[in-house]
Amino acid sequence: MSFFLNPYRRGEPAPLPAGDEVLEFHRSLPVYEPTPLRELDGALVKDESNRLGLPAFKILGASWAVERTLRERPDVRTLCAASAGNHGRAVARAAAWRGLGCRIFLPGAALPARAEAIASEGADVVLVDGSYEEAVAAAERMGKEPGVAAIQDVAYDADAGGPAL
Repeated sequence: MSFFLNPYRRGEPAPLPAGDEVLEFHRSLPVYEPTPLRELDGALVKDESNRLGLPAFKILGASWAVERTLRERPDVRTLCAASAGNHGRAVARAAAWRGLGCRIFLPGAALPARAEAIASEGADVVLVDGSYEEAVAAAERMGKEPGVAAIQDVAYDADAGGPAL
């Protein structure tokens, strides 16, 4: 299994902005539109309430992670992830666009509305008897199966037994 780890998570300098390749990729996605700017108390703010048909910006990172993963691993037929809500729905949407299977692991205390929203994207939703960290570990285990890729929004440090913060 491979995943893309953000080397900047531990205080290193932030990466340079993404290049034209990422912008062109996002422009090629269904229902792409530039992020609208709204005026609020004299300041302009980005309105991410309808990003590629979802109510959060997470679809940008999830769709690019799926693209990068499939370039490196064209054998992948199923995606999995842990989520508390928005990331899982974004991965499920990206999987549906690609015709891939998808399983999202949620902590047992997840709100039913979150599970329903993710399932509405075509994903199998698994409620883990435990915390978010246990959902992350379950997704990582599944991601090691042949033809499966874990698309996590946290770095997972298997040696330490959990997310690397």
